[in-house]
Amino acid sequence: MMSAEITEMNEELLPEIYVAVFRQCTPHWNMPKQAIAHWNITYVVQGRAQYRINGEEYALAAGDVLCLPPGAIREALTFSDNLMQCFSIDFGLINLKKEAAHLSLPVLHHLSQEKRISQLFHELSFIWLDKQPGYKIRTRALFLLILFHLQESFFGSSSAGGGEGGQTDVSRP
Repeated sequence: MMSAEITEMNEELLPEIYVAVFRQCTPHWNMPKQAIAHWNITYVVQGRAQYRINGEEYALAAGDVLCLPPGAIREALTFSDNLMQCFSIDFGLINLKKEAAHLSLPVLHHLSQEKRISQLFHELSFIWLDKQPGYKIRTRALFLLILFHLQESFFGSSSAGGGEGGQTDVSRP
């Protein structure tokens, strides 16, 4: 079950999405080494990729979620025989006092039940790209649901009907 401290902290999160993309990698796709300016969450839907985050290697596959804080140094490549498809969101995060906020998620986490998260990412991506009136509040609401489900999966929750059952390999370089 999520601790009261983490639950309280999550009640005060105010994300601002800067970029939301669905990426279908090509055989020669790679991400050059770079420091990121904002928070980033990448959710792998299909395929595989190799990331290097702050000098540590991470193998990503379908169902994996990568969570990076501002300032992280990343570089990545995909595999031509199993191209990665993923959602990636760059965002800022503050609390209700307008102070920088922190996510208590590991760099890499594997979701055992990813259907709901996948639906939320798909919906967020569509609304973000369509940019109809009200899209910012709708994408913010969906993103908060995604953050809730990610933290529920990592920390476990009795309300999810499985205690620690949703938690699997949480951080594997």
